[in-house]
Amino acid sequence: MNGKELLRKMELIDPEYIEAADKIPRKKKKPIRWMQWTALAACIALTVFSGIMVIISPNEGAAVKVSPGDTASLFSADGVMVLLFAASILATLAVVALIIKDKRK
Repeated sequence: MNGKELLRKMELIDPEYIEAADKIPRKKKKPIRWMQWTALAACIALTVFSGIMVIISPNEGAAVKVSPGDTASLFSADGVMVLLFAASILATLAVVALIIKDKRK
């Protein structure tokens, strides 16, 4: 069956059937709430883990000290942990904002 045949057959359908199909109530999809809380828990766990790794750095237990103009330190292991910590904080805040936005609906 090609497109033209299908179109001709569609014209044979009684309009009452089409109107009746329009009036059938559709079920609303339930949002999956546990995914939001799982994402929040994962972000918090990542924040805590990276925060601990920043505080307990391999450099004699000292915290990471990054000077403002020093880009080389961002690519060291300590710099990567600081960036991971900052990114995890931003991700946690984004997930919290989405949960709050969803609650207000």
